[in-house]
Amino acid sequence: MSDEEAFSKYVALRFVHNGGKPFCERCNSQDLYFISTRRKWKCANKGCQRHFSPTTDTPFASRKLSYRDILIAIALFAKEPKGLPAIRLSHQLEVGYKTAFVLLHKIREQVGIEQHRHKLRGIVEIDGGYNGGYVRPFNNQGDRIDRRATRYSEKRKCVCIMRERGGRSRAFICSETEAARLAPEVIEPGSIIVSDYHPAYNRLRSQYHVLRVNHDKQFADGNASTNWAESYFARLDRAEKGIFHRFAGEYFSAYVNEISWREDTRRQSDLQKFDALAHLMTRGGVSRRWKGYWQRRKAAA
Repeated sequence: MSDEEAFSKYVALRFVHNGGKPFCERCNSQDLYFISTRRKWKCANKGCQRHFSPTTDTPFASRKLSYRDILIAIALFAKEPKGLPAIRLSHQLEVGYKTAFVLLHKIREQVGIEQHRHKLRGIVEIDGGYNGGYVRPFNNQGDRIDRRATRYSEKRKCVCIMRERGGRSRAFICSETEAARLAPEVIEPGSIIVSDYHPAYNRLRSQYHVLRVNHDKQFADGNASTNWAESYFARLDRAEKGIFHRFAGEYFSAYVNEISWREDTRRQSDLQKFDALAHLMTRGGVSRRWKGYWQRRKAAA
């Protein structure tokens, strides 16, 4: 695909709700001048005269990458089952690591917003697990400790997943006590909640029908199981150990939401996931966190 073809494809994605035809979103005018040397439009409305491109007011605003590379990055992100590391994307696009890092986090930011847009309903499973962080072992054998017992250290975080059976999921970095308090804001009334015997979930009995399974004795008790939640943690663990190797605390929530999205779309084709991601990346506003990230303009962006 040439960059001219990629530009036409991106324009069609950006203005798909207008039949692929560009228009000024400030005054809704379709009377435009096309500036071919800059691949931008100028609104012909004398009261507006706005200059804009297909990436204006989107997460890719002020981008320097070609449209071809942007579309390839979205496609590569969509096809990976457990995540795409920035070092691999930098090799595939032949760009710097910093460029790939920010590009991927812009996508993860929009994915996270989409994941938390809707409430959950039906049968919703809730469970918590510990991920992230790293405890360096001591050099001498006698000084080493059992690192499996360090899951409550400050570096490791509790991830709580709320997941519909056969539907959407929402992930949070919080304790299970906080997750139980948050549940009424996330899960619609009348839903059925399935959890383990953590005492924090007792408070949900007054608002929901709650099914419990004692994991000390069995994985499932009839219809009471958290296998859908455990499926999420299995993918999160493999992403941490096999793809990213470590989740940095500041960006942990971005990876948690990404894996939630990958679990929800695991049965979709690569084309369906690409179309969904392209829709997100051409609709979301300017990323205030990631625009100018490496220039240290995060606060002023």
